[in-house]
Amino acid sequence: MIIDTGKTMPTYYLRMEGVNLSAVLDDTNQISVIRGASFLLRDAAKEVSKQFNDKNIISVGASIGLFAFEANTPEKAQETADNVVKALNENDKFKHFNFVVDIQAETSEFIRDKEALIARNRFRQMQQFSLVIPEKNDKADTLVCELTNLTPAIVEKERIGEEKKAVSSSVSVRLKYGREQKKGFYKDETGLNYEFTDDLHELSEKDNSYAKLADKIAVLYLDGNSFSKIQTNHCKNKESQVKFDHDVQGKRKNFLKNLLETIVKDPHFLNYNKVRLETLLWGGDEMLFVVPAWRGLQLLMAFYAFSQDWKFENERLTHAGGLVFCRAKTPIRRIRQFAQELADEVKNKDKDGSYRKDNFFDYMVLESIDYPSESPSSLRKKIHPSLSASHLPLRPFTKEGFDSLAYLVHIPKSQAYQIVHAINGDKSRFEEQRNRLTTVLGDEKDEDGKKISDQIDPYLDEAFPNQSKEWQWIHLVELWDYICYSDTNSK
Repeated sequence: MIIDTGKTMPTYYLRMEGVNLSAVLDDTNQISVIRGASFLLRDAAKEVSKQFNDKNIISVGASIGLFAFEANTPEKAQETADNVVKALNENDKFKHFNFVVDIQAETSEFIRDKEALIARNRFRQMQQFSLVIPEKNDKADTLVCELTNLTPAIVEKERIGEEKKAVSSSVSVRLKYGREQKKGFYKDETGLNYEFTDDLHELSEKDNSYAKLADKIAVLYLDGNSFSKIQTNHCKNKESQVKFDHDVQGKRKNFLKNLLETIVKDPHFLNYNKVRLETLLWGGDEMLFVVPAWRGLQLLMAFYAFSQDWKFENERLTHAGGLVFCRAKTPIRRIRQFAQELADEVKNKDKDGSYRKDNFFDYMVLESIDYPSESPSSLRKKIHPSLSASHLPLRPFTKEGFDSLAYLVHIPKSQAYQIVHAINGDKSRFEEQRNRLTTVLGDEKDEDGKKISDQIDPYLDEAFPNQSKEWQWIHLVELWDYICYSDTNSK
């Protein structure tokens, strides 16, 4: 049903949003199910947009859609909203998700109308269950879903890896869609057609150049800074809101296309002919990627370099990032949350607005932790008790900064570790170990004939420009394998 508008009827806005997302994004660690849930939420708004003429589609991103339409009476307007709800509830792909749908009569203040719609959505969300209740089950022999351990399983079993498992209707839908969209998503967004790894094991499978990092992954979460405020400043009518929506989506599509075109030329991003990349969130102002651990920092650098000059109406579009290095077997739902918590902590450090006006990120290496039950800041406090209060988010690595870190492999790794070990002690021990490194290096020179010991501090400053000396050394050691690592340079 296409909703057309005349010229005399009152205008209404309709806003839909997927809510209580944890119930469908965090109820399993199966990567295809998570991918399917993310893309189904994204596609729900696109499906609803088919009920409106193109000129009345204001914004469609992530699980949110904002539309305009005309109706003779408030009752007719509500009927339109009811039709949208009915369409979502009767669609086999979307009926397992929670959505809120509300309308607002247009006034002369577009921003206020949007805020009213959001408030209506939030109030409706509080009146709904936090998950979609499965259909009543009256069969005593019904199994529980083997992926969620919560909902009843359907009769048919789905193949998960080498096994067939009983899964719920919701998991089955998400699993199948996630598999369909493994390639389809990238082709739809970029027009490029590549093969991708099937699961996190294949994604992180051994690369001979980085053998010690086999079966380890990097999870990168990116969240736009103050996008709502930017829209409040510049989107004061439907037309400017449409412009913002198209501008941001266009920028991200261009990034994704550039990323794919770049990484298919990098053999360390490939497992034979398959690209080692997962996209688990895409839309709105959020993105979530998974790559092999040995390419995590390269992905981070690629995004920040590509988006460095992004602006809308001369106002910068910046992002907070959270990067987690961990084993591929670590529960992905928790790592997804942890990466988001890292980005949130970057924003929460923002007392004067400086961190939101520019690009900053934080990271955590969780190789020895099976399941991070604490927040990033709490965990950091345990690891570096005397320095956690002085911890600051990091600026993205520039090419020069990354090259500086690569240079620092001239340092004996054991000496770098001793310096970090001393950091949690008193100031004199830190200085003592730092002086000892200078003694160990002596007059040793690099290939350009420069004395290595003289280059250490300048290169640390280049790599970590807003960090204290103590934290520069901590970052160097914690990221050592992911920046400097190879079979030949680990000393």
